[in-house]
Amino acid sequence: ALNMSRILLSATLVGTTVLVAPAYAAEVTCDCAAPLPLPPSNTLGAPFKVSPWTGPYVGVTFALVNNSVHQSENGPGNWPAAYGQRYADNYSATAGRVGFHAGYMAQRGAAVFGVETDVGKLLGSESHVGQVPGADRFRPSWDASARLRAGVVTGNTLLYGTGGISFAKVNLKLDDLSAGSNTHVGWTAGVGADVLLTEKLIGRIETRYTDYGDENYQTTYGPIRMGYDEKRVALGLSYKF
Repeated sequence: ALNMSRILLSATLVGTTVLVAPAYAAEVTCDCAAPLPLPPSNTLGAPFKVSPWTGPYVGVTFALVNNSVHQSENGPGNWPAAYGQRYADNYSATAGRVGFHAGYMAQRGAAVFGVETDVGKLLGSESHVGQVPGADRFRPSWDASARLRAGVVTGNTLLYGTGGISFAKVNLKLDDLSAGSNTHVGWTAGVGADVLLTEKLIGRIETRYTDYGDENYQTTYGPIRMGYDEKRVALGLSYKF
């Protein structure tokens, strides 16, 4: 009887092990081959959960520029009578401009701060013509600026203001008889919007006003003081590193 009990107990243990082992193995086994779902990638124009504005960038802009020129005064010299009021009134001209810019931005929450420099050149043969018929020319050959930028992020757009110091190299020519050049130094300020097109490409629209101040030009007739200001609307594209 004792041997028979032992046999029945052993058979029961073996049967239980055979039934439970597959069920336990099924519980601890996971389907590790199934990949976890990835978040959707950003598409053109889609808002970024975290706007990656911090970092250096470079870019190009195309602008329409309107320059307004004025004469402050003629200095001592042998000036023809017609030149007395030659530039008394402002006169202006509009031209295209291509420019290049580079800068750095740092983001703190929704606020973005940065610095930027740019340099550009007018396109075509635009020039300013004086009131008296002749070959008068007052033409900036290049311009540049160094500016601070500050703005706020909304979605994937940065709304900003900018301002700083401006420079321009100007050539002056009077009646094919006298010529001079000078470097103007002034100030510039404006507003704009940068839009994240992708994680690396930034689109831009900007408007700025620049006052390049007055400078003295030494000519054949004597010194003359000239100045000009500029209004600009620009579209740009930047690449962020």
